[in-house]
Amino acid sequence: MANENKKKKKRRKPWIRYERKHSLTAVHLDWHTSRANGKEVCVVLDDSSRFILSGGEFPAATAEASIGLVRTVLEDYGEIRRIREVITDHGT
Repeated sequence: MANENKKKKKRRKPWIRYERKHSLTAVHLDWHTSRANGKEVCVVLDDSSRFILSGGEFPAATAEASIGLVRTVLEDYGEIRRIREVITDHGT
């Protein structure tokens, strides 16, 4: 019963992609369950280049494993630039 208003169909605010200009200023860290073997997989992605900096398969998603992956990134790429921000989805 409602009438469509074409002026209200467009997006009001432009969509902003939060992407850094310089590599290693921010990284994304996320866990998911592998379909292949059921293990928990975590990768660390550079926000600017979308390059996979570190990753691994683990029996469970733990904070220790996440910290270990970030430490690996710091050891491998720390002389280039230190990570300023780690972006996560605040999952379990």
